[in-house]
Amino acid sequence: MTGGDMEKIFKAGKLIIKKAIKHRGTTFNNYIDASGRKGNYSRLLKVYKREGEQCLICKNIIKKIKVAGRGTRYCPKCQK
Repeated sequence: MTGGDMEKIFKAGKLIIKKAIKHRGTTFNNYIDASGRKGNYSRLLKVYKREGEQCLICKNIIKKIKVAGRGTRYCPKCQK
């Protein structure tokens, strides 16, 4: 991984965190924020709980693997 790659990852991560905060986080169960509202960032997730379905970008099938004992979903074509 080059320094440029790491910079791209850092910038993308920063953008994702800003968006998640703007949408009050990701609520799947009964979590509410300090204002008593549920977060709605989960509507923007591209692969979460979508294994076996088509990727929204390339139409490839989303895969699920275990990483450090946790389920991880990804598109094998878009996320190399």
